[in-house]
Amino acid sequence: MKESVEKVREAVKEMNLLAKQGTGEASGGGGLFGFGAKKPSEAELKQKIKQLYVVGGNAWNEYVAVANENLALQFDRFEFVK
Repeated sequence: MKESVEKVREAVKEMNLLAKQGTGEASGGGGLFGFGAKKPSEAELKQKIKQLYVVGGNAWNEYVAVANENLALQFDRFEFVK
């Protein structure tokens, strides 16, 4: 379960960085002293976000499967990401 949580945290961290790059709050880094770095295009950002969503969603589903496995019947089950 800890591995799944770490995967979700990493995906969220990377999504936040990509969101900041998309809004112009953060630069892409690289280049000399951070200058001259190529800004990722909107299509590249969308593709990366989709990949991170799949990775994070799969990690969440792994977590939910383990959490629901031995959950007592009186408790509501966690829902999977579809």
